[in-house]
Amino acid sequence: MKRTLSFIMAVVMVIGMCVVSVSAATVDGINNAVNGGTITLDADLVLDDQVIIRDGKTITIDLNGNKLTFDENISTTVAASVNAENFGAVHISGGANVTFKNGTIDISGVDYDTRPGNHNGLIFVGGANTVLTFDNVQLVGENYSTTGVIFASGASKIVFQNGSSINLSGETNTGSAGVLSNTDGTGTLELTDTTVELADAVRGMTGFAITLTDSEITMTGNNDQYFGNGINNSSLNMSGSAVTIDGLSGRGLTIAGGTSAISENSTLNVTNCTEANINTEKYNSNNNNKLVIDNTSEVTADSIDDVANIENNNPNLIIDANGRISLKSPRGFGWIAILLMLKSRIYDVAVETVDGGVIASETEIEDGVAAVRRMKDFTFTVTANEGYKLVSVLVDGEDVGAVETYTIENIKEDHTVSAVFEKLETADEAVADAE
Repeated sequence: MKRTLSFIMAVVMVIGMCVVSVSAATVDGINNAVNGGTITLDADLVLDDQVIIRDGKTITIDLNGNKLTFDENISTTVAASVNAENFGAVHISGGANVTFKNGTIDISGVDYDTRPGNHNGLIFVGGANTVLTFDNVQLVGENYSTTGVIFASGASKIVFQNGSSINLSGETNTGSAGVLSNTDGTGTLELTDTTVELADAVRGMTGFAITLTDSEITMTGNNDQYFGNGINNSSLNMSGSAVTIDGLSGRGLTIAGGTSAISENSTLNVTNCTEANINTEKYNSNNNNKLVIDNTSEVTADSIDDVANIENNNPNLIIDANGRISLKSPRGFGWIAILLMLKSRIYDVAVETVDGGVIASETEIEDGVAAVRRMKDFTFTVTANEGYKLVSVLVDGEDVGAVETYTIENIKEDHTVSAVFEKLETADEAVADAE
């Protein structure tokens, strides 16, 4: 038995002083949603038919902490009804503006290929002024096969923000367009406060003007047939962000569309790819592709196809004649090549030793410090010793209450953790006090 699709759509239309509420169920409720509507799930949802949102509609789908998945027969179902204008199991076009928020989209085990040899994508976003936003959404999956996870065309925009993440591995369709692709090379991809981890995918991101703000991307392969290209045919503008690409069977970063900028304490590390790690000439018909590195950012790469297209403003970086970017030795003994990936940024959570109790975490605490990757969470427990009680827990000096468990979310800086315990009065002490 398939899980019954159950969710509530609340649409508020204001006509003068009149407010009208409309309820709907099933996938048809999404397809027929009124412009401006918000659909709120009250349980996990399995999409067993094609979702189509077009004609300039603005729709919000609030996952409400639930999970959206795809029926095992979704490819067959869509293939039976799909036409040239309605690609994808989820189709968004015609200037529609769709937001998914507050939950998980899981594509694990999906086998979606309605047109072998064509890239139409599990989720399709098409046309100018069409926008798809993921707000605090975790897009996850493993061992999946698609003609593209999110496939876009035209000057459409895809946005991930507010703690969203993409964590995908084990793509099996070697003809796939990849995780995020725009067939025309004219789309926009904006990631803000977002983490991306891709392993053994076919391709990463292709054909976008990519903007990263306070975000992190990690792409890893094993130099075999999987993960051909990382970031391809795209401009890349980074601010306060980190990108690590390693071990791909194709190109690591192939820039296009003019100037790409690595700025505001960003790090870009591209290593161990079969072809040029950083490629500036592949899509450079106008001879205007350039990668600009500001004086606060770091870039390392095993190889660059044309060093003339790199503008380096960081005195601690050097580009040698072999097309390798490396960091200056911190001890001044010349220049050393960085052949291994730099680790993603790590922040320290200082756990203060306190009398009367213990602060512990599943994250290793060594010499009073827990090392936590950027944009990850740190959860700790506080336990009073026998004869003591917990009075308060302090995070960065701020009292968060007498909580036994606490999580510092989305870490982007160093933190301190401590606790205050109070010794309990023994029975003898209580008697003595009474006298």
